[in-house]
Amino acid sequence: MDYAERFYPGRYVILSAKYGFLFPDELIPGNYNVTFNNPKTNPIGVEELRKQAEHKGLMKYDEIVVVAGSNYVKIVRKVFAVKKIITPLKGLGGMGPMISAIRRAIRDEREL
Repeated sequence: MDYAERFYPGRYVILSAKYGFLFPDELIPGNYNVTFNNPKTNPIGVEELRKQAEHKGLMKYDEIVVVAGSNYVKIVRKVFAVKKIITPLKGLGGMGPMISAIRRAIRDEREL
C-alpha cells in the first residue's frame, strides 16, 4: 500500500481474493486464508469481480496498473478485458524481487 499511496494517492483499490476490490478505507472482518494462487481456497470469481468493478466505478479507467504477482494479473486481465493493463512487476520473479523493486521505487521516489 505504501507504493500505491506514494504514486496513486486516492486512485487505487486493493484486490482481495476473498472480498474482491476494496477501497483503502474499507474494513474487513478479520484474517482469512484465500488466494487466487490456490483455487481450493475458493477465491472470489471473475463475474463477481466484474460486478464489483462496475458498482465501484472502476470501469471508467482506460488503464489499470497492477502491482502484484502473475496470478493476480491474470484475474485483473479477465475482469478488465478491454482495458490496457500495465504490469510494472512483470518478469521480476517471486515475491522477494518484487518487494525489493517496490521498496527501491519508494526510496528513490521513482514509479516502476
